Parts: sequence; C-alpha cells; structure tokens
Amino acid sequence: MTARELFWNPTAAALLSGGATILSAWVVKHADLSLAGRVAVALLAVPPLVFFLLAQLRWVRSRDEFVQRIQLEALAIAFGGSLLLGFVIVQLRQAGAFPPVDPSVAWSAMVFLYVVGHIVAYRRYR
Repeated sequence: MTARELFWNPTAAALLSGGATILSAWVVKHADLSLAGRVAVALLAVPPLVFFLLAQLRWVRSRDEFVQRIQLEALAIAFGGSLLLGFVIVQLRQAGAFPPVDPSVAWSAMVFLYVVGHIVAYRRYR
C-alpha cells in the first residue's frame, strides 16, 4: 500500500475521526476552559470527520458498480431507518412518553442501521 493509498484509506480516516472526536470530547469535559476554548476544542473534531467523508466517497467511487449498489442500498436503509427512528422519538417526546435523548444516540443508531443495511444489501445480491 502506497503512502497515498494509506492516506486516503477510509478505515484509517475513520480511526482518525473517531480518535479526534473522543479526544476533543475528553478535553472539553475535563479541561478548565472558557466557553470559547470549549467551542474551539469541540470543533477541532470537524476537519477529521470531513476528511473521513471525503475518503469514504473516494473509496466508493473507486469500486465497481456492484459495491456501489450495495453501499447505496445500505445508506438508503440507514437514512430511512434513522428518519423513522427520529420521527418516532419526536412524536413520543411530544406525547410525554419518552425521556430526553442524548444526540450521540442518533449517530450510534445511524452506524448500526448502516451495518444492518449493508448486511441486507449484501445478502440480497449473494
């Protein structure tokens, strides 16, 4: 694997993004910073996430039509499932039947639904 391929590797980019997110969250929680400092540290996790998204897009575009189709269906299932889940939570919250939800739960649900979507799409074309 060349240095360029390693740089644009989606797995490496995901690890970088995840590490930056965990590190910035830890610093924001434990460091004695002003509001401006906490905002600046929190936003430091955004560029690695953008890099991950670009690396993922580049990887998908370099694959054949079969892999692209699986990725598209996995994303469609994750998007639709996340939309449905969000709608149900909002409706239940308005009815007073659901407690407040940490926004990080949405991210976790999207990742879970993407994995489910990937499995479903892959099995469909097996």
